[in-house]
Amino acid sequence: MGKLSFTFNKIRKDYIQMLVGRKRPSWAPVKRKLVRVPHRAGALFLHTETEERRIDVPLVIKAAKDMADLQKVKEDVADWLYTEQPAELVFDDELDRTYLAFIDGSVDLDEIVNRGKGVITFVCPMPYKLGKQNTHSFSQNGSTEVTASFVNQGNIEAPAIIEIEAQKPSTFLDVWFGEYPYNRDYFRIGYPLKTEQLPVERNQRLIWDEMATTVGWSKVSSMEDGNPIGEMKSDKYQFYCSDFGTSAGKGWHGAAVKKNIPGGPVQDFIMQAHVTCKSKKINEMGRVEIAILDENSKVLSKIAMSDVFWQAEQNFGTMVIGYDNKPGKTGLIYESGDYPNTWNQYFGRLWIARTGNVWEAYISKFLPGTEKDDSERFARWTDEKNDHMEKAAQIQISMMQWQDVPPVEAMTVSDLKFWKVNLNTQNNPPYIFETGDKIIIDKEKSLVTINGKKAINLKDFFSNFPTVIRGENRIDIMPPDVKATVRYRERYR
Repeated sequence: MGKLSFTFNKIRKDYIQMLVGRKRPSWAPVKRKLVRVPHRAGALFLHTETEERRIDVPLVIKAAKDMADLQKVKEDVADWLYTEQPAELVFDDELDRTYLAFIDGSVDLDEIVNRGKGVITFVCPMPYKLGKQNTHSFSQNGSTEVTASFVNQGNIEAPAIIEIEAQKPSTFLDVWFGEYPYNRDYFRIGYPLKTEQLPVERNQRLIWDEMATTVGWSKVSSMEDGNPIGEMKSDKYQFYCSDFGTSAGKGWHGAAVKKNIPGGPVQDFIMQAHVTCKSKKINEMGRVEIAILDENSKVLSKIAMSDVFWQAEQNFGTMVIGYDNKPGKTGLIYESGDYPNTWNQYFGRLWIARTGNVWEAYISKFLPGTEKDDSERFARWTDEKNDHMEKAAQIQISMMQWQDVPPVEAMTVSDLKFWKVNLNTQNNPPYIFETGDKIIIDKEKSLVTINGKKAINLKDFFSNFPTVIRGENRIDIMPPDVKATVRYRERYR
């Protein structure tokens, strides 16, 4: 056998070699919880706790003995091995298994460098070894469900990630899993219909614009807090401002377009937009804003992501109800998130809703490479004086530059949806998703999302997130009008 080493955090060092004597437990350590009863022999077994796994790795450094070089090796090892979160650890003699680990305790790098030998201790908070990633598709074998049947080669259960695309609207979604047929468990969002009930399309989608063309949008001639002298264009994927115009050194200026709401005006509604606001240099300033206008083309509400700071990159989110100087004008969101840089390099969701006299606002930044909500802010306000009860008639999109300051490099709107909310007065279950909606159920994160937006409020309190059991699995999804896959990674003791 050749010289053995290991890969950590997807990096390996050629000068590191493992020595004989490494302590790698055969299974994750377990502790049996027992209770002793007076006058009774032995003890009663309560449960088993699986503790963290610890791995001691003796190693030798095969490098030049020049002291300056060895000091650089010490810096390199420290930079390589220190991580804030567990990272993947793979040993050369066990290439098909992965540990999630980080170093624990003190590591005497001086001893390792000077003597050439030492011991590093890794700790695995998630104590199981990981095998390969598996994905299985669901198919319809019966009239009431779609099914995925497969064998989990791991020797313990694994958390499942189920991705679903709806083919029809539904008031509920069930996932049945576990040992078939007698030891089943379930996960549910929403509620199935009773015999006397009819489904209610609570959220009736009136607009789904993927911003592929500006046809249907009209140029705005005047607007609140901005001079719409620029030009809005589409690159077939998103709207962007191709020309901000000349400002003569005054205020916001750029492009603005609007369109009528089909079937409007609307009393109760939800608006959602996917927006980008990413500066390339710290001196850039700009604003992307979505406004909902009433029947008189006045601002009913508006929500924006902007960079308004001189000589600093700091994105700022705002949501306002009411036009300038209107009695009762109110702001629900006015901040940069949890930290000054939380919403920098922003690609995320801007969201407004009004049902009755209750207003809600939501701003979230997507996880990188996804459309899943992450850094977020939610606000709710009741308009007790009913100052802002005008109907929504139009939607307006604007992208603005501040005076002569260079505009933010990337300002776009790539998706816009608008729903009419039908308030339910007969206690009938509403549709919780529509055709084309994407639902993700993630056991490990205890998270369910619909189109990237958290939907944990729809979960049946007594249901459980799906797991992949050891050995043979059968997972069923109801109703059957979906396309779905289940993804998991094998786990070993």
